[in-house]
Amino acid sequence: MKKTWVLTLSLGLNVLLVAAVAGHLLRAGFPPLPPPQALLKNVAPEKAAALEPQLTASLNAHKARIDAVLANADTAMTVMKGDPFDERAFRQAMAALDASHRAVHDGLVEALVLMGTTLNADERARFVDELRRYAPRPR
Repeated sequence: MKKTWVLTLSLGLNVLLVAAVAGHLLRAGFPPLPPPQALLKNVAPEKAAALEPQLTASLNAHKARIDAVLANADTAMTVMKGDPFDERAFRQAMAALDASHRAVHDGLVEALVLMGTTLNADERARFVDELRRYAPRPR
């Protein structure tokens, strides 16, 4: 009896966590992406011209990865609502959501490494200052 109660409580907490994360993503969403020109406005013109196509491609790929996160979150919520609850499908949906989150992170790292290896120290500092303008603000 006690084991059933603990399992029920554990499942309830997991459902609450998934709902909170999914609700946050769907309510708050992801911050808007800045245009490449805004991020490169303080970079030497010749470097900006060379980086803009790469940064544009990176931002477009980022949008696609964000769409994958939202689609995977929607799939997980749909599976959660199923009756009967399919634990295996839910775990697969959550693993896909986790993988899409990692893809967003990895893509951002690659874009920032490109900027870090191309820009000099002053340009990197100005780039970071411009990037901070687009960072989400705590509520």
